[in-house]
Amino acid sequence: MTSLEWRRNSFARPTFNSFDAFELTTLVPGETVVRTIMGWNANVVAASSTGSPSSSMITKIGLILFTPSTPPSGLPTPISQPNADWISLATVPWRSSLAESTNIVWSCNASINDVGINSQGQRHVPAGPNLSLYVSWESLFAIDTNPAFVFAPVGTVDTLIRIP
Repeated sequence: MTSLEWRRNSFARPTFNSFDAFELTTLVPGETVVRTIMGWNANVVAASSTGSPSSSMITKIGLILFTPSTPPSGLPTPISQPNADWISLATVPWRSSLAESTNIVWSCNASINDVGINSQGQRHVPAGPNLSLYVSWESLFAIDTNPAFVFAPVGTVDTLIRIP
């Protein structure tokens, strides 16, 4: 007899990097990711003398199963490796507003909290080692954009797991 279980995670990772990942939950052989619901938000302060940097910024976010305790540098990246075995992969829109006009500093926000990512992509953990579910994001910024301050992603992921 199988059962279903929700596993709920939240994460916050202030960073100076435009790529990062967070380990959410570990699955044992026989378990299946049935559904995921994700919210994600990031803020960055950027200097740009040629106008709003959000018009030349892109972020992709994805969910992937991978070996537990893998550091972010060992995981696939959503933009650079779009053909990895992603459970879910989405582009996150950026919005910006002028925060300080003398030095032309912009406050930029990327969010999927208002729509969320509701994925029904399923992944079964085969016999062998455990696998962990990771959220991974990668951003590209235009040459003129200098995100010299903290890039601060936060989010939640609710995962429905089928347990054998």
